[in-house]
Amino acid sequence: MLDAELHQASGLWGLARPLTTRCTAIVRHSNPEPHEWPLLWSLCQAWRDMGLDVLVLDGLSVESPDNPGLEQLLHDRHLPPNAAPGDGWVVLPAQTGIATISEVGMSLDGLGSLLGDYGVVALYTDIATWPKTFTACGLSPLVPLHAHSTSTVHAYLAVKHLLVQAQLRPTIANIAPIVAPVAHAASRLTDASLSAMNAVAPTEAALRNLQRCSREFLGFEPDALTVRLPAHGDCSRDDVLRLALLMLENSVELGSAHAALLH
Repeated sequence: MLDAELHQASGLWGLARPLTTRCTAIVRHSNPEPHEWPLLWSLCQAWRDMGLDVLVLDGLSVESPDNPGLEQLLHDRHLPPNAAPGDGWVVLPAQTGIATISEVGMSLDGLGSLLGDYGVVALYTDIATWPKTFTACGLSPLVPLHAHSTSTVHAYLAVKHLLVQAQLRPTIANIAPIVAPVAHAASRLTDASLSAMNAVAPTEAALRNLQRCSREFLGFEPDALTVRLPAHGDCSRDDVLRLALLMLENSVELGSAHAALLH
């Protein structure tokens, strides 16, 4: 029944396709994680399934003449030939362009005026290079929480930075590897018990700790959604769909073509 409601929700979003571009963001807060790109691709596919063209601005990759991206877009005022909407999703390198945005004071409205007919623009960037001009823009960036000991600390610092420095209220994606039960024990478990076990991964305790610290020291408890990750395979489709819908709800509308480019 829940799956039917999820698919109905995504279908309704597709029918109510926004006429303007929505901006969302995923923030990397530590060393590169093997699960972040698969999660991002899964989100892009979910948005595509809703009928939305998707542009990813990859703030971890540097633009070049042979691989144009956001920096060239800012100078040329039009999308590179390889970035036309309508064919899956497009990834543009954006590291230098994001730095330029901060330097010249470009707003989200100004950025939106350059991005054509995309339904979703997903900004993927390091917390240290988060555009200063996006402060208090109303966006709720996604902060991934991974299954290792240092991720909780880095995620908390990212939440603190976004809340205090950028005046943004982030959301947590709890990436939870599914822990398979021991073979002889599994034979005694019902399907319902196995399902419950799969849904409770070691990161649940880390998530509760992160939310508690944020609540006690920052006065803010971030919303969170768990994305189950099998040992072999893609992220849970239903979990990704929930997250994709939540990110759309927490996104902001970019400006129309008539918005000013600079403050």
